[in-house]
Amino acid sequence: MLLSGEEKIKSMIKYLLGDKVSENDTLHALKEIHKQGFITDNELSEVMQRMEHKKGLASC
Repeated sequence: MLLSGEEKIKSMIKYLLGDKVSENDTLHALKEIHKQGFITDNELSEVMQRMEHKKGLASC
């Protein structure tokens, strides 16, 4: 079974930061991963833009 992009990100967050990070707080977790140097500024901003776009579609 293939994971969606969001599920892959959540899996990465759990792997890198452990269970102390809530699954629902993806943005905070991504910022923590960025602080630790696991993702670049460009990667963080790209994911944030995709998350914002998704929110916009869901609100329609």
